[in-house]
Amino acid sequence: MTKGLVLLFAVSFIIFTGLDALTTWVAIHWHGFKEINIFTDTSSMSAILLPEIVILSIGIVAVLVGALWKRNDMRMSIDRGFRPFYQSFWISRRLLASALIYLPISLALVRVLPVLSNSCYLLIGWSPIRVLHPLSEMLGWSLFRTVLLLHGIIGGALVVPITYVIYRVCRYGQQAAAVGPLTRPTGL
Repeated sequence: MTKGLVLLFAVSFIIFTGLDALTTWVAIHWHGFKEINIFTDTSSMSAILLPEIVILSIGIVAVLVGALWKRNDMRMSIDRGFRPFYQSFWISRRLLASALIYLPISLALVRVLPVLSNSCYLLIGWSPIRVLHPLSEMLGWSLFRTVLLLHGIIGGALVVPITYVIYRVCRYGQQAAAVGPLTRPTGL
């Protein structure tokens, strides 16, 4: 169960971050796109990926600590279905552990948005970020700050679906542990 959650985070983060870095680098160096994040060094691919490796390491540790801390609560509620798992996951005395699991996983899954934005720019020459310019001006914020706000809103709106993914990963891990390493659980 713990390995499954760490793998869910690590694999989704690596895939979406790799695609984000690749599409950002191509858009900047081949098409003259400007990076909206003023903190990103886009001079080379390694400069783009170095901070992401640090974030990946911190995320793996956070998910691991949260999953180990909340392991017993999750084990007891998995067999009763998603609703009891959801209630146990979010309404418990170990809410910090839930946040340590949820936040890195949701950040990894929401990374698909920059990939889609960069892909739209590369394919059709228009980025959905341009729609955020009026909102950014209205709030008096930088465009980067407005994009971060949008990521936070989407990550918050996806609480139930992402918690369901966490539930399925935990359930699969528990079933795999129950039947042994050489057989695969069925009925997922």
